[in-house]
Parts: sequence; C-alpha cells; structure tokens
Amino acid sequence: YENDDVNFQVYGGLYNFYAAVDERGLCPSGWSVPSDFEWMALETFIGVPENQLELIEWRASGYGPILMSSPEDSPAWVGTNLVGFNGLPGGYRQSDVFAAGFFDEGALWWSSSQENGNSWFRHLKEGQSGIRRAIGNQLQGFSIRCLKDAE
Repeated sequence: YENDDVNFQVYGGLYNFYAAVDERGLCPSGWSVPSDFEWMALETFIGVPENQLELIEWRASGYGPILMSSPEDSPAWVGTNLVGFNGLPGGYRQSDVFAAGFFDEGALWWSSSQENGNSWFRHLKEGQSGIRRAIGNQLQGFSIRCLKDAE
C-alpha cells in the first residue's frame, strides 16, 4: 500500500505471522486469528465439499466469490458476498521486498496454524473461483481476520 492511509482504512494492514499471533494481540479481547481448522469450518458452512477441505493450493472451485465483497458492496470487489464475509483484495507483502499491485494478487489471510516453521493461509483472487489453502513464509505480510472466541 506504500503506507497510504486511505488504503489502510479500506483494506487494513498487512502483518507478518508473528504479529498476527502475538499474545499482545491485533485482535480485540475475546477474539483471535482463526486456525486452519476454523477456516475449514467456514468453508464447510459455505458448502465446500468435505473431500476438498484439506487439499492444498487452489480448491473449492466456485466457492471463492461467496467470501468476496460484491460490486454492490462498499467497498466493492468481484464476488457475491453471500455470507457477509466482505473479503477485499488487501494483497500481500513479500518477506524481503514490498509487492505492489495488491488488486492483482487478491486477498490473503493468515491462520494461526503452523507447520514446519511456516503457516497456513487462505487466498482469494479475482479471476479465480476457488479458495487457495497454502503454507506461507511467516515473514510475509498478509491480512488477518479476527474470529470471536467460543464462550
């Protein structure tokens, strides 16, 4: 975003994994960054078939737009936003060099789950109807989405 205040207000910040799960918290009290399993629970809720949940890379074809803001939303994107997730193309930042063109790279969100020194994330992208589940370098900058903790 090149530290643009307007972009920050619309799309939020980009955080490395360590900031996303730091116990001092980017999420408000009673909220946390969802685990990979909790992301799968959301995907189950929107109808992603169980046999696709644990697949890696692009899967769940046709389900990505359900999580993207629609052209009628403000701010808008290219999805249908059928469940009110309001996903926006916040983009990402490489671990060593800032990656410009955030609209081209879509939306990437950390999960709180780690594996072999890397962490799971989700990715939505314009022109891609699926939901990408992948492992990322923990120094990359992705968005976060806070989930209300169970009571």
